[in-house]
Amino acid sequence: MNAETETIKTDDMLVISIIVVVLASKIYSEFLNFILQLKRDILNYLWLIILAVVFMLFLAMIGIYYKIKWDKEKKKRKEIDDAIYYKKVKAQEALEKQLHVHVPQKRNNEEHIVAPVETEIPLTHYKKEINVDFNKIFYRREELNDDEAEYLLKSGYQKFEAKSIASGKREEFILRPRHNEHLVHLFFTYDIAEYIRKRNVVANTYTTQMPDIVFISHGKTYAVEVETGSVMKNMKKFREKVENLNQKYKDRWFFVPTNKNLVQKYRKYGKTVDPRCISNFLERLLKNRKICPAKKAGGRLVHRR
Repeated sequence: MNAETETIKTDDMLVISIIVVVLASKIYSEFLNFILQLKRDILNYLWLIILAVVFMLFLAMIGIYYKIKWDKEKKKRKEIDDAIYYKKVKAQEALEKQLHVHVPQKRNNEEHIVAPVETEIPLTHYKKEINVDFNKIFYRREELNDDEAEYLLKSGYQKFEAKSIASGKREEFILRPRHNEHLVHLFFTYDIAEYIRKRNVVANTYTTQMPDIVFISHGKTYAVEVETGSVMKNMKKFREKVENLNQKYKDRWFFVPTNKNLVQKYRKYGKTVDPRCISNFLERLLKNRKICPAKKAGGRLVHRR
Protein backbone atom coordinates (compact mmCIF):
# COMPACT_ATOMS: atom_id res chain seq x y z
CA MET A 1 0.00 0.00 0.00
CA ASN A 2 2.81 2.37 0.85
CA ALA A 3 4.53 1.64 -2.42
CA GLU A 4 1.37 2.43 -4.36
CA THR A 5 0.86 5.66 -2.43
CA GLU A 6 4.40 6.79 -3.14
CA THR A 7 3.93 5.93 -6.83
CA ILE A 8 0.75 8.05 -6.99
CA LYS A 9 2.50 10.99 -5.30
CA THR A 10 5.37 10.72 -7.75
CA ASP A 11 2.96 10.73 -10.68
CA ASP A 12 1.15 13.79 -9.26
CA MET A 13 4.41 15.67 -8.84
CA LEU A 14 5.38 14.81 -12.40
CA VAL A 15 2.04 16.06 -13.75
CA ILE A 16 2.32 19.30 -11.74
CA SER A 17 5.88 19.83 -12.98
CA ILE A 18 4.79 19.35 -16.57
CA ILE A 19 1.91 21.83 -16.11
CA VAL A 20 4.25 24.41 -14.53
CA VAL A 21 6.76 24.04 -17.37
CA VAL A 22 4.02 24.39 -19.98
CA LEU A 23 2.60 27.51 -18.27
CA ALA A 24 6.06 29.05 -17.88
CA SER A 25 6.78 28.38 -21.54
CA LYS A 26 3.46 29.93 -22.51
CA ILE A 27 4.09 33.05 -20.37
CA TYR A 28 7.62 33.43 -21.68
CA SER A 29 6.37 33.03 -25.24
CA GLU A 30 3.66 35.69 -24.70
CA PHE A 31 6.21 38.03 -23.11
CA LEU A 32 8.55 37.64 -26.07
CA ASN A 33 5.67 38.31 -28.47
CA PHE A 34 4.77 41.45 -26.49
CA ILE A 35 8.37 42.71 -26.59
CA LEU A 36 8.61 42.06 -30.33
CA GLN A 37 5.28 43.83 -30.96
CA LEU A 38 6.36 46.80 -28.82
CA LYS A 39 9.61 46.99 -30.71
CA ARG A 40 7.75 46.97 -34.04
CA ASP A 41 5.38 49.73 -32.79
CA ILE A 42 8.29 51.88 -31.62
CA LEU A 43 10.03 51.44 -34.93
CA ASN A 44 6.82 52.30 -36.78
CA TYR A 45 6.30 55.55 -34.83
CA LEU A 46 9.96 56.43 -34.30
CA TRP A 47 10.01 58.82 -37.24
CA LEU A 48 7.02 60.68 -35.79
CA ILE A 49 8.80 61.06 -32.43
CA ILE A 50 11.97 62.28 -34.09
CA LEU A 51 9.99 64.70 -36.24
CA ALA A 52 8.20 66.13 -33.17
CA VAL A 53 11.49 66.63 -31.28
CA VAL A 54 13.11 68.32 -34.29
CA PHE A 55 10.08 70.59 -34.71
CA MET A 56 10.19 71.67 -31.03
CA LEU A 57 13.92 72.37 -31.27
CA PHE A 58 13.28 74.41 -34.40
CA LEU A 59 10.63 76.50 -32.63
CA ALA A 60 12.96 77.04 -29.65
CA MET A 61 15.77 78.21 -31.94
CA ILE A 62 13.42 80.65 -33.68
CA GLY A 63 12.33 82.04 -30.31
CA ILE A 64 15.94 82.48 -29.15
CA TYR A 65 16.86 84.15 -32.44
CA TYR A 66 14.07 86.72 -32.25
CA LYS A 67 14.75 87.36 -28.54
CA ILE A 68 18.41 88.14 -29.29
CA LYS A 69 17.40 90.25 -32.28
CA TRP A 70 14.83 92.20 -30.23
CA ASP A 71 17.36 92.86 -27.44
CA LYS A 72 19.90 94.16 -29.97
CA GLU A 73 17.34 96.43 -31.61
CA LYS A 74 16.22 97.75 -28.20
CA LYS A 75 19.82 98.49 -27.22
CA LYS A 76 20.48 100.14 -30.57
CA ARG A 77 17.36 102.33 -30.27
CA LYS A 78 18.43 103.41 -26.79
CA GLU A 79 21.91 104.31 -28.03
CA ILE A 80 20.42 106.30 -30.92
CA ASP A 81 18.01 108.14 -28.59
CA ASP A 82 20.81 108.96 -26.17
CA ALA A 83 23.05 110.15 -29.03
CA ILE A 84 20.27 112.40 -30.39
CA TYR A 85 19.56 113.79 -26.94
CA TYR A 86 23.20 114.66 -26.17
CA LYS A 87 23.65 116.04 -29.68
CA LYS A 88 20.70 118.38 -29.12
CA VAL A 89 22.09 119.43 -25.76
CA LYS A 90 25.52 120.21 -27.23
CA ALA A 91 23.99 122.05 -30.18
CA GLN A 92 21.86 124.10 -27.82
CA GLU A 93 24.85 125.01 -25.67
CA ALA A 94 26.79 126.03 -28.76
CA LEU A 95 23.92 128.18 -30.02
CA GLU A 96 23.52 129.88 -26.68
CA LYS A 97 27.20 130.86 -26.68
CA GLN A 98 27.22 131.87 -30.33
CA LEU A 99 26.79 135.63 -30.12
CA HIS A 100 29.22 136.81 -32.76
CA VAL A 101 30.32 140.43 -33.00
CA HIS A 102 31.11 141.88 -36.43
CA VAL A 103 33.62 144.76 -36.38
CA PRO A 104 34.12 146.55 -39.75
CA GLN A 105 37.72 147.13 -40.81
CA LYS A 106 39.01 150.72 -40.72
CA ARG A 107 39.43 152.09 -44.19
CA ASN A 108 42.33 154.32 -45.32
CA ASN A 109 42.02 157.98 -44.28
CA GLU A 110 39.09 157.13 -41.92
CA GLU A 111 39.32 158.82 -38.55
CA HIS A 112 36.74 156.71 -36.76
CA ILE A 113 35.56 153.15 -36.61
CA VAL A 114 31.95 152.24 -36.97
CA ALA A 115 30.55 150.85 -33.70
CA PRO A 116 30.49 147.07 -33.47
CA VAL A 117 27.28 145.44 -34.59
CA GLU A 118 26.17 142.68 -32.26
CA THR A 119 24.09 140.00 -33.90
CA GLU A 120 22.30 137.29 -31.93
CA ILE A 121 21.45 134.10 -33.74
CA PRO A 122 17.86 133.09 -32.94
CA LEU A 123 17.46 129.88 -30.99
CA THR A 124 15.30 127.72 -33.18
CA HIS A 125 16.35 124.31 -31.86
CA TYR A 126 14.39 122.35 -29.28
CA LYS A 127 15.63 123.01 -25.75
CA LYS A 128 15.17 120.61 -22.87
CA GLU A 129 14.44 122.30 -19.55
CA ILE A 130 15.86 120.26 -16.67
CA ASN A 131 16.11 121.61 -13.15
CA VAL A 132 16.32 118.80 -10.62
CA ASP A 133 18.17 118.16 -7.37
CA PHE A 134 19.73 114.72 -6.90
CA ASN A 135 19.78 115.28 -3.14
CA LYS A 136 16.00 115.08 -3.28
CA ILE A 137 14.80 111.47 -3.51
CA PHE A 138 11.02 112.00 -3.35
CA TYR A 139 9.32 113.76 -6.31
CA ARG A 140 5.68 114.07 -7.25
CA ARG A 141 5.30 113.47 -10.98
CA GLU A 142 3.04 116.50 -11.37
CA GLU A 143 5.79 118.84 -10.16
CA LEU A 144 8.14 117.73 -12.96
CA ASN A 145 8.00 118.36 -16.68
CA ASP A 146 8.45 115.48 -19.13
CA ASP A 147 12.16 116.20 -19.66
CA GLU A 148 12.90 116.25 -15.93
CA ALA A 149 10.95 113.04 -15.32
CA GLU A 150 12.74 111.25 -18.15
CA TYR A 151 16.11 112.51 -16.93
CA LEU A 152 15.49 111.28 -13.38
CA LEU A 153 14.30 107.86 -14.56
CA LYS A 154 17.47 107.49 -16.64
CA SER A 155 19.50 108.46 -13.56
CA GLY A 156 18.31 105.64 -11.30
CA TYR A 157 14.96 106.92 -10.06
CA GLN A 158 11.86 104.69 -10.26
CA LYS A 159 8.13 105.25 -10.80
CA PHE A 160 5.71 104.49 -7.98
CA GLU A 161 1.95 105.01 -7.82
CA ALA A 162 -0.04 105.14 -4.58
CA LYS A 163 -2.57 107.15 -2.58
CA SER A 164 -0.89 109.89 -0.58
CA ILE A 165 -2.15 110.81 2.89
CA ALA A 166 -0.54 114.23 2.44
CA SER A 167 -2.66 115.09 -0.62
CA GLY A 168 -5.55 112.69 -0.08
CA LYS A 169 -5.44 111.41 -3.66
CA ARG A 170 -3.78 108.73 -5.75
CA GLU A 171 -0.67 110.06 -7.46
CA GLU A 172 2.38 109.02 -9.42
CA PHE A 173 5.75 109.55 -7.77
CA ILE A 174 9.36 109.34 -8.91
CA LEU A 175 11.58 107.98 -6.14
CA ARG A 176 15.20 107.01 -5.57
CA PRO A 177 15.53 104.29 -2.88
CA ARG A 178 18.25 104.62 -0.27
CA HIS A 179 20.66 101.65 -0.27
CA ASN A 180 18.55 98.44 -0.39
CA GLU A 181 15.35 100.21 0.62
CA HIS A 182 12.03 99.04 -0.80
CA LEU A 183 10.01 101.64 -2.72
CA VAL A 184 6.99 101.07 -0.47
CA HIS A 185 9.06 101.84 2.64
CA LEU A 186 10.49 104.99 1.07
CA PHE A 187 7.04 106.19 -0.01
CA PHE A 188 5.40 105.62 3.40
CA THR A 189 8.27 107.32 5.24
CA TYR A 190 8.32 110.49 3.15
CA ASP A 191 4.55 110.69 2.72
CA ILE A 192 3.98 110.50 6.49
CA ALA A 193 6.75 113.03 7.13
CA GLU A 194 5.22 115.42 4.59
CA TYR A 195 1.79 115.03 6.19
CA ILE A 196 3.26 115.96 9.59
CA ARG A 197 5.21 118.96 8.21
CA LYS A 198 2.05 120.34 6.61
CA ARG A 199 0.71 120.70 10.19
CA ASN A 200 3.65 123.02 11.01
CA VAL A 201 5.41 120.28 12.96
CA VAL A 202 9.15 119.62 12.68
CA ALA A 203 9.74 116.12 11.25
CA ASN A 204 13.01 114.49 10.19
CA THR A 205 13.68 111.23 8.34
CA TYR A 206 16.63 108.91 8.97
CA THR A 207 18.30 105.84 7.47
CA THR A 208 20.71 104.97 10.32
CA GLN A 209 20.06 103.49 13.77
CA MET A 210 17.48 106.21 14.35
CA PRO A 211 13.74 105.59 13.76
CA ASP A 212 12.43 106.23 10.26
CA ILE A 213 10.68 109.45 11.33
CA VAL A 214 11.22 111.62 14.40
CA PHE A 215 8.96 114.63 14.98
CA ILE A 216 8.43 117.15 17.76
CA SER A 217 4.94 118.17 18.78
CA HIS A 218 4.07 120.41 21.74
CA GLY A 219 7.60 120.04 23.10
CA LYS A 220 7.60 116.22 23.03
CA THR A 221 9.56 113.97 20.69
CA TYR A 222 7.77 111.11 18.91
CA ALA A 223 9.15 108.29 16.74
CA VAL A 224 7.62 106.37 13.84
CA GLU A 225 8.89 103.04 12.55
CA VAL A 226 7.66 102.14 9.04
CA GLU A 227 7.75 98.36 8.65
CA THR A 228 7.50 96.12 5.59
CA GLY A 229 7.94 92.89 7.58
CA SER A 230 11.49 92.16 6.44
CA VAL A 231 13.11 93.18 9.74
CA MET A 232 11.34 90.29 11.51
CA LYS A 233 13.57 87.85 9.65
CA ASN A 234 16.22 88.74 12.25
CA MET A 235 14.30 88.62 15.53
CA LYS A 236 17.34 89.36 17.69
CA LYS A 237 17.94 92.63 15.86
CA PHE A 238 14.21 93.41 15.88
CA ARG A 239 13.90 92.93 19.65
CA GLU A 240 16.94 95.16 20.21
CA LYS A 241 15.25 97.86 18.13
CA VAL A 242 12.05 97.62 20.19
CA GLU A 243 14.05 97.76 23.44
CA ASN A 244 15.93 100.89 22.29
CA LEU A 245 12.66 102.57 21.28
CA ASN A 246 11.11 101.84 24.66
CA GLN A 247 14.13 103.20 26.50
CA LYS A 248 14.48 106.39 24.46
CA TYR A 249 10.88 107.31 23.59
CA LYS A 250 8.92 105.54 26.36
CA ASP A 251 5.29 105.44 25.11
CA ARG A 252 5.83 108.04 22.37
CA TRP A 253 6.58 105.73 19.45
CA PHE A 254 4.59 103.39 17.20
CA PHE A 255 4.80 101.04 14.20
CA VAL A 256 3.20 101.76 10.82
CA PRO A 257 3.17 98.52 8.75
CA THR A 258 2.98 99.07 5.00
CA ASN A 259 0.48 96.21 4.72
CA LYS A 260 -2.69 95.92 6.81
CA ASN A 261 -2.09 92.17 7.12
CA LEU A 262 1.04 92.87 9.20
CA VAL A 263 -0.80 94.81 11.93
CA GLN A 264 -1.55 91.77 14.11
CA LYS A 265 2.04 90.57 13.83
CA TYR A 266 3.53 93.88 15.01
CA ARG A 267 0.95 94.52 17.75
CA LYS A 268 2.72 91.90 19.88
CA TYR A 269 5.79 94.13 20.17
CA GLY A 270 4.49 97.69 20.32
CA LYS A 271 1.75 100.19 19.54
CA THR A 272 0.74 99.66 15.92
CA VAL A 273 -1.27 101.86 13.55
CA ASP A 274 -3.28 100.38 10.69
CA PRO A 275 -1.91 101.99 7.47
CA ARG A 276 -5.46 102.67 6.29
CA CYS A 277 -6.04 104.92 9.32
CA ILE A 278 -2.70 106.68 9.67
CA SER A 279 -3.96 110.14 8.69
CA ASN A 280 -6.80 110.09 11.25
CA PHE A 281 -4.44 108.74 13.88
CA LEU A 282 -1.86 111.49 13.29
CA GLU A 283 -4.59 114.13 13.31
CA ARG A 284 -5.72 112.95 16.75
CA LEU A 285 -2.16 112.63 18.03
CA LEU A 286 -1.13 116.14 16.97
CA LYS A 287 -4.33 117.54 18.47
CA ASN A 288 -4.54 115.55 21.71
CA ARG A 289 -0.77 115.49 22.31
CA LYS A 290 -0.81 111.82 23.32
CA ILE A 291 -1.06 108.35 21.81
CA CYS A 292 -4.34 106.72 22.78
CA PRO A 293 -6.11 103.53 21.62
CA ALA A 294 -9.04 103.57 19.22
CA LYS A 295 -12.53 102.94 20.58
CA LYS A 296 -13.68 100.60 17.82
CA ALA A 297 -12.68 96.95 17.53
CA GLY A 298 -9.93 96.42 15.00
CA GLY A 299 -9.24 100.11 15.50
CA ARG A 300 -6.61 102.46 14.31
CA LEU A 301 -4.19 101.92 17.13
CA VAL A 302 -3.58 98.73 19.06
CA HIS A 303 -1.70 98.58 22.37
CA ARG A 304 0.89 95.86 22.72
CA ARG A 305 0.02 92.98 24.96
